[in-house]
Parts: sequence; C-alpha cells; structure tokens
Amino acid sequence: MRVLHVFAVPMVLCFAAGAAAADPSLSMTLDGKPWTAENVSASETVIAGKPVLNIAGTNLKDGQPVVFSTNLAIAAPGQYAGTYAYPEKSDPTGNTASFSDPTRGDDFMEQRFRMTGGQITVTSDAAAHTVSGTFAMTGISQSKKTKLSIENGVFKDIPVVTP
Repeated sequence: MRVLHVFAVPMVLCFAAGAAAADPSLSMTLDGKPWTAENVSASETVIAGKPVLNIAGTNLKDGQPVVFSTNLAIAAPGQYAGTYAYPEKSDPTGNTASFSDPTRGDDFMEQRFRMTGGQITVTSDAAAHTVSGTFAMTGISQSKKTKLSIENGVFKDIPVVTP
C-alpha cells in the first residue's frame, strides 16, 4: 500500500496601496503609419566589456515577428537616463537600432533596416526600475535601396531586467 502525503502551503497575496502600475508600452509612427508593439522588454547586459541597455518591441504580422530593437551604450550599470544619438556608420560597441519586418516583400535584404540617424531620450525611475522615453530616427535597408522613417516614438514604464 502506498501512502500519499499532501502538504498545503498557505499563500499570501500582497498588494501595494496606491495607484496600479502602468502597463509597459512602445509605439511609433513608421513610414507615416502607426505601429504598436504587443510585447516589450528592456534589459541590461555587457557587450565588449561595456554596459548596454537593450529596449525592444515585437508583434506578429501575418504570423511573422516584426521587431524594433535598440542597444544603448550606457555610462555605467544602472545609469540609463540620457539622450543617445545613432551614428551613420555602424559601431557594435556604440548605439545601434534596427527594425525588421519579414512581411515587407520577398527580398530578405529589404526586410531588415539599420538606423543611421536620429536619437532616443531615456528617463529612468530608479525605484520602479523602469525606463521610459521618446525617439525618432531614420534607417536604411540592408540592400541600401529603401529608407525607413520612425517618428513620434514613445516607450513607457518598461521594467529593466539586470544580470
């Protein structure tokens, strides 16, 4: 005969008093049309020995992932606030941003864009460990045939995951 032991663990749910936390979001005007991410994330990591803040937004279009992502070279771990520019030439240890949309036609090189100008301004809520900000930028496809314009970019209350 087997004996089955069942243990019940009481669970306590805690709610903070005051206003509810805002939902994280990321949206922009992309080539004159509104685009809003369904999923957003922010994380701090290290690339080439330097601290980097990554902010990303994704959604699905026709079952394919459409992704905006930026890496920002921050001064020190946890120091996110500031205005960051995107250089015309790619620098993997500097500020980079990209946008990819596999539904933009059959040419793979026309589906991925690297940002070649513009800026992003980041504010940080240290207590909530979140980032918010605004951005505008221009990019060019990998084939260098098509330009992309991002205006009115806004991200709000995105929690930052740290190592």
